This record gives sequence, structure tokens and C-alpha cells, in this order.
Amino acid sequence: MSSFYLFEGSLIQGGGGWEFIEVSRDRADVMRAAARYVREGKWIGGPFDTCEIRVYQHGELVWDQSVYPLTTVKIPGFTEFRFDDQGRMLGGLPEPGSGYERFSERDLEGAVLPELVNKRPEEVRVTIDWDDLAWPQLEPPLLSKDACVLIDLADGTAHHVGQGLAEEEFDEHIEELEEELNDDQRIVFYGFNSLV
Repeated sequence: MSSFYLFEGSLIQGGGGWEFIEVSRDRADVMRAAARYVREGKWIGGPFDTCEIRVYQHGELVWDQSVYPLTTVKIPGFTEFRFDDQGRMLGGLPEPGSGYERFSERDLEGAVLPELVNKRPEEVRVTIDWDDLAWPQLEPPLLSKDACVLIDLADGTAHHVGQGLAEEEFDEHIEELEEELNDDQRIVFYGFNSLV
């Protein structure tokens, strides 16, 4: 099995939610995916979502790190805020004269902040302290760009699936696998995966 980086941004609640996974052999790809996830306000969905980078070496999870403790966000009209390791906001108070002072914290998180982030995501500034991460370099062989991988979050493993199959056989094989997946397993392709 090959080595690769993975970013997972997800929130699963009561049968709904979202799951965005970036699989790459390039750190810059997962760094962009993490910043995009925060910039688009996915953290607004709840304090217990996943915003994490993982490193797989030869099919084994060898390192993982939540991105939240390394992240600072600035939304126009609010002070900068950070996150605790559960993804809860610390800071982010309305700035004097911003017009948001009259809102309660519940109003801000429930309606006002999501609306601001959705209307103007390009104005949301996200800073992630990447220098604080001691993530390992990938060991060859590296995951190929046409790879499909079955990840098991429970046991920390990853396996290639469908290698060498013709397109029709591959599709049938993936369909069969998807029917047998448990809640901890994901089939993902190299690059961006939206499993919403």
C-alpha cells in the first residue's frame, strides 16, 4: 500500500451532515482543503465536527492532528477568534460600532455568523499555524493520482481498491463494496471527495 496525506472536514448528526475529504501526496493540497473548510464556515454546524489532517504510511495511520487548535479566524465586524480542541469558538465578539452588539451569542452562532460567512466567504480571513505541525514526510511509494482507497477509521488502515479493473468492472466492484461498508469505512479517490 502507498503513503498519502488526508484532510477530513465533517459533521455527522442524526442521519445528516457533510463530509469533505482531500486525499493527496502533496501537503499543499490538504493545507488548502483545511483552510477552505474553515473559510466556508463548516465549523458553524456544531462544536464536535472533524477538522483533521492524517498521515498514512504504507496503508497505516501513523499521525493525526486536529486543525482547530492551530487556527485563527477573522470575520468582518467581529474580533479574531480561535477554537479549542473540540472545535468551539473562543473569542469572535462583535466589534464596537459593527451593528452586531445587540445580538446574543445564540443569535450570532445560529443565524448571523452563518449568514455573513455564506454571503462573503472571500472576506473571511483564516490563518493556520502550519509551522506548529510536526507531520512526517511521506515514505515511498506514494499514492498514485488515479488511486481509489478504502479507509477504515476504526482500525487506522487504508487499502487500494479496484486496481487493474476495467472501468465497468471497477464500478461494479465499488458498488458492491459500498453496500458492505460500516460507519467507520469510506471509499475515497485521490483528490477532493464530497460524501454529503
